[in-house]
Amino acid sequence: MARLQYGFRGNTMFIMNTNVSEELKGQGERIKLAKAALYFTKESDRKITLLCPFVSVYVRKHPECYDFFDRSYHPDIGR
Repeated sequence: MARLQYGFRGNTMFIMNTNVSEELKGQGERIKLAKAALYFTKESDRKITLLCPFVSVYVRKHPECYDFFDRSYHPDIGR
């Protein structure tokens, strides 16, 4: 099982946590979850705020995602 926990406040998607079962660890499932959340954010014209350490590291390595950040929560990302 793979799961991404999230919530919304206004137009912002808060990505809180990702979990994968032992048998799925190391198979890229967390990256798939992160990409799906980012795709949803882009397609629905929302912003993101990251509380999940894994997704935060992933997104920081991909500057093309910086425009998705809600600057009221992440004022220094990509600057």
